[in-house]
Amino acid sequence: MLPNDLSPVPEFPTHVLPGAVGQLVRGAALSLGAPADFIALPMLAIVAGMIGNQRRIQLKPGYEQRAILWPFVVGVPGSMKTPAQQAVMDALNQLQRDAYDRYGFARTAYEAELSAWAATNKKDRGPEPKPPTMLHYYCADITLEALNAIHEHAPGFPVVRDEIVSWIKSLDAYRKAGDRQAYLSLWAGAPVKVDRKSGPPIYIPEPTVSITGGVQPDMLPLLAEEAGRRDGFIERILWAYPDAPPARWNDNQLDPDLTRAVAEVFTYLRFSGYSAQEIRLDPDAKREWTNWYDENSQIANGSSGLAQGFAAKLPNQCARLALVLHCLHHPQDSDQTLVDQQVMMDAIELAEYFRAHALRVLPFFGSQTDDISGLLPRIRRILKRHGGEWVTRTMIYNGLGGHVSADDISDVLDELLDIKVIEYQRVVGERGGRPTEQYRWVNGDTEQRNNVTTVETGVTHDDDYSHTMVCHICHALLTTQDEREAFTCAACQAVRS
Repeated sequence: MLPNDLSPVPEFPTHVLPGAVGQLVRGAALSLGAPADFIALPMLAIVAGMIGNQRRIQLKPGYEQRAILWPFVVGVPGSMKTPAQQAVMDALNQLQRDAYDRYGFARTAYEAELSAWAATNKKDRGPEPKPPTMLHYYCADITLEALNAIHEHAPGFPVVRDEIVSWIKSLDAYRKAGDRQAYLSLWAGAPVKVDRKSGPPIYIPEPTVSITGGVQPDMLPLLAEEAGRRDGFIERILWAYPDAPPARWNDNQLDPDLTRAVAEVFTYLRFSGYSAQEIRLDPDAKREWTNWYDENSQIANGSSGLAQGFAAKLPNQCARLALVLHCLHHPQDSDQTLVDQQVMMDAIELAEYFRAHALRVLPFFGSQTDDISGLLPRIRRILKRHGGEWVTRTMIYNGLGGHVSADDISDVLDELLDIKVIEYQRVVGERGGRPTEQYRWVNGDTEQRNNVTTVETGVTHDDDYSHTMVCHICHALLTTQDEREAFTCAACQAVRS
C-alpha cells in the first residue's frame, strides 16, 4: 500500500555542482521542464564512474572511500526521467562514439595484420597479433560477467539503466546468494576475483562501479520483499523522489556547447593518469566532517530498521560525495589534494538532501522513518552559513527546499533557542505591518566553561549525568563521561586550560 502523504523534501542543491556540470544540470532541467534531481543524480553516478579508482578520499588512516555511488530517481510517467538521464548520456555518448570509431579502425588493421601473419611461413612469423580492446565509458548490460570483463580495462565506470526494479528483483534468479552478495561487495569496493572454466581468471583489486537508474512510484512496493531481507542492499541506494508533475511544453533549449564542455570534463577525469591519488581533508573541512559525523551518529542511534541502516551508511556516502565534488572542482589539477571547507559543506548538504528523500521513499517498503530527517542539523547549518547575520524564517524555509511545515521549523528553532546557540528578534518595518521574525547563530558563546558550553537537555547519557556538553569552538557534542569530565573535544582537540 502506498503512503497517503509524502513527506516534504528539498530540491536538489544545484549550486554544489561547479562549472559546466552544474550549468548542464540547470540548463537541461529548464529545457525539459523537469526537476534538476532527474539530471543531477545520473550525473553524480557518471562522474563517479569517470573518476574510478584513480582517486580516493582518506578521512583518517585506515578509513578511505572511493567514488562509488548508487543514485536512483523516482518519478511518475511523463515526468521526464528518461529524457533527463539522456541529457547527461549525450555527453558520455560523444566519448563512446569516438571510442567505437577508433576501435573500428583498430579492428580493421588487426584483421589485416592477422591475415598477413597467418599467410607467413610458421618458421618466419612472430607472435600472433593481439586483438584491440574498445574503451568503455559506461555499461548498460548489468551482468557480473560484463562488469568484470569491462573493469579489467577501465579504472571504473557507471552502469546506466532506465528501469531498475527488474534488475534488483532478478538478482540471484539463477544463482542463489550469488549475484546479490557480489553487488553488496561491489558497493563496498571489495576486491573481485573470478575463476573461469574457460579463459584466464579475473582479479580486480579495487573495483569502482557506480549504478544509476529510475523507478516509478507504483513500482516501489515491489521492492518491499527485497528491503525485508535486511542485508543492506536497499540502504545502499541514494534515493531521490522530487515533486515532479507531468512536464508542460516550453521552448527552452539546452546549449550544445554545454554538452561538449561536460564531455571534456569527463575526459579529464577518466584520463587523469593518477594512480590511487589520496585526497585528504584540510583542518576546516575535517571540523565540518567531524561535527556532521557525530550528528549523524545520534540520528542513527535514534532510528530503527531501514532508517537506521541508511543513516549508518550515510558517512561513507558523504565522503564519496565529497570526493566527487572535489574532483569536479579540480579535474586536472593534481596538486589539489585537500578537500576544503566549502566542498565538505556542499557534500554534507547533499547527504542531508538524500536523507530527506530517503524519508519519503522508505515508507513504501513499510519502514518507519520518524527520526531520519535530521531537520535540526539542516536548520543549524543554514544559520551557521550566514556567519552570524540575521536570517528570516522565509530564508530558512527556502533553504530547506520550501516544503517543511512551519510547525516543524518552529519546533527546531525553539530547541536551538533553549540551548542558547541562536538569538531571536522581531523587526518592524518602517511602514509598520507584521513584524519579521529573525534568527542568527551566536557560535555557542554563552554559558562557556573552559571552552565548553554546558547545555541542560534532560537526556541521560550516563548514570550520573543528566546533561550533555557542547564544544563552543566546533559545536560537537561531548557524549562520553571522559570527554565531559575533562572538557575535552575529540573533534577539535579543544582541551581545558
